[in-house]
Amino acid sequence: MSKVIPEFINSTKKSLVRSLALIVAATSAVILLSATSTNAQGGPLRGRVINMWECTENYGVLKGHNLAVVKVYDDRTGREPSTFVIYSTHPSHGLDRPEFLEMARDSRKSEKYLDFYWSEQKGSNVCGVTRPDRYHFLRNMRYSR
Repeated sequence: MSKVIPEFINSTKKSLVRSLALIVAATSAVILLSATSTNAQGGPLRGRVINMWECTENYGVLKGHNLAVVKVYDDRTGREPSTFVIYSTHPSHGLDRPEFLEMARDSRKSEKYLDFYWSEQKGSNVCGVTRPDRYHFLRNMRYSR
């Protein structure tokens, strides 16, 4: 009887240590996988829209889909302008969000600053915009504070 209690305590300690080690390993794996996700976001880039192109594509995979591309400039940092696809009716882009179009138009008209978050997914030659050769698809956009 005297051996049963210490053995029970030792086995309980070992079980708790194993459980804790598994939890730490699982948490580390989740953090690592989320950090290397293919849809990882960049940003925010704070800037204002200096140019905007809207079109309905006539060729290729995107034929018949409405798209919008913006050129964004942050005159506070003076970096070269960035280009983003901010609107698309193609289902795989996940950008059928008319509010992004309105925010971009408002930014261009009133020079309001926006925060742009983008994915690693890139496009090229959308709406006839060929410079830069490849640009990012937007994931989120909001007004800067």
